[in-house]
Amino acid sequence: MPLARPAACCIFSLLCLWSCTTGRVATRLSYWTSETRDHLPIGTKLPDAERFFEARGLQLRCCVSAEPDLPKSYFAVEHDVGRLLWTQYNVAVLVRISDAGQVESVRVQRWGLGL
Repeated sequence: MPLARPAACCIFSLLCLWSCTTGRVATRLSYWTSETRDHLPIGTKLPDAERFFEARGLQLRCCVSAEPDLPKSYFAVEHDVGRLLWTQYNVAVLVRISDAGQVESVRVQRWGLGL
């Protein structure tokens, strides 16, 4: 069984890589969830929401949607928070803005892009 050790080593390495990636993504998801919960309350005006993201190095952009699950929302994306093989993970913060120009809801999601 001369191939067993290299195969086990390869599997172990991939598991370690996956663990580091998912841990980093989870950390960034947690960060954005707590930041938006604590500093971007429902009712915040759009210009204040834009300043909130700018102060944290992101830009709030218009718009993304995937009806019916995701109505038209502004979004900010922290790119490349983790990688695993051919997949790059981003954290997206989706902000619904009411007709009155105020934050209506906030969702934080992990977006994976890859082959």
